[in-house]
Amino acid sequence: MFHLPSWIPWVALLFFLGFLSGLITSYYLLRFKAVQVRDGAEVLSLYMPIFGLVRTTIRTKFSGFFVDELIEFREKLERFRKLLDIDLMINYAKAYDINYIGLEGDQEDLSWGPGKLACTTPSDIPGKFGYNVFLNPHIDKRRVAEKLSEELGVRIHPTEVQTFLFLHEIGHTPKAGNLCFYRLFVSHALSGGRRSAKRRRDLAKLKAKVEWLADQFALRELLKLRMQRGLPMPC
Repeated sequence: MFHLPSWIPWVALLFFLGFLSGLITSYYLLRFKAVQVRDGAEVLSLYMPIFGLVRTTIRTKFSGFFVDELIEFREKLERFRKLLDIDLMINYAKAYDINYIGLEGDQEDLSWGPGKLACTTPSDIPGKFGYNVFLNPHIDKRRVAEKLSEELGVRIHPTEVQTFLFLHEIGHTPKAGNLCFYRLFVSHALSGGRRSAKRRRDLAKLKAKVEWLADQFALRELLKLRMQRGLPMPC
């Protein structure tokens, strides 16, 4: 007759106790979830069932730079430096609620449509009011300068083109006095795809006024900058 070894019952008992303790532990972990509490700027506490308090220190503030981010930032800065003065860009952005300045285009693939020089959109940052300004870095500055000079009746030098376009986009904002920009934006949204002939004429007039106000703001600010820098009228 076959007899089981004497140690088998003990092993079975140990397996049973292990299984039972696993069930109890799982119940507590599911029933009493871990709670994460921040005790300070750099201290994170985790209250876990059974195991109790686990505290760790996390770094949230750094006094230096991550090299990869610094290289990327410097490359972006150099691209913008070729377009316009960085200090000017920052000062106007702070004064007129500009949250983002980019070089992305107005098309779905982020390219620029034919003849498009720049554009402004309301900011898409949740909970933060402001605007995004986008500049086309691939324009023919000499040709654009000639066109702007003819339209405005004031000589615009090719080196001033991107500055003027940047100021023009800022001129769309309410802080620049252009309250028509939001009216135009809302009117486009509310009118939908179908518009009557009168509605189209009204929108065209409103758009023309928006652009005229933006041009006047940009021209006024550009002339101020010339005076501040002691620059003569380009010729």
